[in-house]
Amino acid sequence: MPAAEFGRAYDAGLSVRGCMTRFGYTRVMVESALREAGTVMRPPGRAHAAPMSAEYAAQIRAVYDSGLSVQQTAEKIGCGLRAVTKGVTLAGGTMRPPGPVPRR
Repeated sequence: MPAAEFGRAYDAGLSVRGCMTRFGYTRVMVESALREAGTVMRPPGRAHAAPMSAEYAAQIRAVYDSGLSVQQTAEKIGCGLRAVTKGVTLAGGTMRPPGPVPRR
């Protein structure tokens, strides 16, 4: 996988852990690829995390709006449950009530 792809995902707001989940690589491999891409690393932890980009929020909303649950969206995107909620609302969407999807 090209290092630049890791860099774009990370710069769009994905964490190192999110990159690991999304691309299926170890922490060492992700961090190495980010260094190779010349990515400026954020300090670890939530307190210092960069704000979510509008592009990343729109991507999360599109996946969630396709009908997936919050958990399924998080797994597909490679982020946490809170990031799904934040992304959907930041992109102007609304969260569905919890529970199974009603049958039509």
